[in-house]
Amino acid sequence: MNSPGARRDVPALHLDVPASHLDVSASHRGDLLADIRAAWAGPPAPQLWELPAHLSYQELLAGGVPSRPSLNALQLGVSARHRGPAALDLATTGHVLIIGEAGSGKTATLRLLLNQVTQSAPPPRLFLIDPHGQLRTCVPPELIAGSYRTGAQARADMEALAQVLAARRSPVPRANNNMEVAAPPAPIIVMVDDAELLDPQSSALTPLGEVLVDAAELGWHLILTTAEPAHLSHIPLWRRLLATSPAVLLLSGDFRYRGVNARRDIPGRAQLITGSLADTVHIAWLPPDPAYLTGGTGSPGAQGKNPRSSVGSPGTRRGDAPP
Repeated sequence: MNSPGARRDVPALHLDVPASHLDVSASHRGDLLADIRAAWAGPPAPQLWELPAHLSYQELLAGGVPSRPSLNALQLGVSARHRGPAALDLATTGHVLIIGEAGSGKTATLRLLLNQVTQSAPPPRLFLIDPHGQLRTCVPPELIAGSYRTGAQARADMEALAQVLAARRSPVPRANNNMEVAAPPAPIIVMVDDAELLDPQSSALTPLGEVLVDAAELGWHLILTTAEPAHLSHIPLWRRLLATSPAVLLLSGDFRYRGVNARRDIPGRAQLITGSLADTVHIAWLPPDPAYLTGGTGSPGAQGKNPRSSVGSPGTRRGDAPP
């Protein structure tokens, strides 16, 4: 096997060489490749596959994902591991943490998820804490139980919400022959965009710390984005959130979570971490929908009903709260 010209075939190994790298003139390259194909008697090499650089939500739906959104199957985009759709199951992950630098796609990911949760059944009650005021323009107003631009605005309602969720731990009386089984309460979703911009002194999310662990059983989920996780590391709720093993999306940036490093990459490209598994995904792009515009995004956020009265029933919104 060491003599000149000897060849050794290694089963199941393939080498893909770009045609442009072959040291052959362009005029003879086609003939060379044709000769190689004709002489090759083994199995064909596996087809090369890579994540798309851009994927619209319409393209994702056209690929065969379920048309009716569900909290158990929120479509994210395309998975490199499965070479197909990537989805989030909130019943399994409970909460979602999205980390990425400015421009990496954090708010766009929230918008994608919002579009789906508002179409799920039963419709959820939404609490939106958004310093930029963009998320509420993407949601039917009747589904918004509360919308806030600052932590101070949200604090009182988060305290009331924590009490409502804690009350769900009480056992529900079983129905007898003369009673109908009560419908489960509506799911509750709290979305926070750019959490590091909230005033740490207000500690708006602190009341929810007591109901983080059994969130799936209580029927609520926290979906939070941040560009500066180190800024939140001293907050008790942050440590409790990480202890629940949420689904984590590491978008472009200099971040690390459970041994997985984020990469400097194009907007929408992320590392999806669920449990002990990591996967590279490309998140579908859904442009802002003006159909639900309820005012300029520069105006202060509007507060909804007190959670004690609005959770589980159709909510209404008051006019804009003062700054």
